[in-house]
Amino acid sequence: MIKRSIFAIIFFTVFSCFAQETEKLPGFSDKNLSDIDVNSIKLQIKRMNSSYSKAYREEARDILIKMGNSALPYIVSALNDNDFIVRGYALEIIGESRDKKYTNTIAKVLEKNSDVYIKCKAIEALGKIKDPIAVKILLKYLKNESKNVQYFAIWSIGEIGDNSYAKELWFGEKRQTIVKELKPLLQSDDFYTKYYTIEALGKIKDTSSLTQIREILRHSDAGIRGVAAASLGVIGDSVVIPDLIVIIERDYEFSVRYKAAESLGKFKDINTIFVLLKMFKDIESSNHLVGEIGLEKAGEIAIPALIEILKDGNWQVQLSTIKLIGKIGSSSALPVLVEKLKDDNFLIKMSAINSIGQIGTEEAINILKNITDESLKKYAQDAIINIRK
Repeated sequence: MIKRSIFAIIFFTVFSCFAQETEKLPGFSDKNLSDIDVNSIKLQIKRMNSSYSKAYREEARDILIKMGNSALPYIVSALNDNDFIVRGYALEIIGESRDKKYTNTIAKVLEKNSDVYIKCKAIEALGKIKDPIAVKILLKYLKNESKNVQYFAIWSIGEIGDNSYAKELWFGEKRQTIVKELKPLLQSDDFYTKYYTIEALGKIKDTSSLTQIREILRHSDAGIRGVAAASLGVIGDSVVIPDLIVIIERDYEFSVRYKAAESLGKFKDINTIFVLLKMFKDIESSNHLVGEIGLEKAGEIAIPALIEILKDGNWQVQLSTIKLIGKIGSSSALPVLVEKLKDDNFLIKMSAINSIGQIGTEEAINILKNITDESLKKYAQDAIINIRK
């Protein structure tokens, strides 16, 4: 199941009812970003008003984001605008700035506003800024009467926990408090509450939740099983490797097997390569993609096995293997890719050139420069150009 985005949960139908097409106001191009004046900033803020179409408002928001820090004081002033749509966009822009000095400003908006939409936007902004001090603020919204507010609070705590700057937050008493508040939400029957809690506990790498998350791998909903499989890979405790292998081999849902394989590959465990290779070589089914993502995440450790299966007579397997070696970017595979430049199959030769280009080392560039086959020279030159971009 495709991940259900938190940003799709609330109020989009409300936005559209305000939209009406208007004559286009003067725009703001990337060319004059270095010459920003106050009137330009105020013009774009005006364009975010609910009387304009959604596309028009979002264009103005994106321009204000590009304006950077020079626009932020005026964006902060827009938090007092009478139009709640403008206030919402202002919070988005502040969140995108990632500037921690606005944490308290957003916290005050969150405290003073009763509007659910504004609360959600403020919490989302705190998650994007990733300031550890915001967690204490967010914890009290985990039990909010509005499910939407709760979803955003869980998501934001996870985002902050996923931030290297927050490392000090996830140890000792503070960590225990956060986990104590989050773990009961794993029992929720609400899809989004459970989904974002699993994801958040994964991002903060909470090993104490492993038993519960492993049990969730048997949940009836594929979306929940998928996020559980993904979170186990993020937490990174190898004790879950057998669980992930079972999911890869037995789960009926492709997206769940894909996420389990992605997690399995992250462990870079040589003993798991055979399982992933078996899937990868099943070229006619979705198992192939499951194996491919696992091997890609495994990286260099998978290269010897991939070189070995290049001896397979199946040209489709060879083609996919060459492409995968390029994605991994392993220079140790260059000799075998050079050999494939002599293959009778033109697609194999083309794929070898592309993979050599993806590896992109000086050795790779020299290989491409020395290709003498007239049918391949142009492609080799293009590969060199792409390396140097």
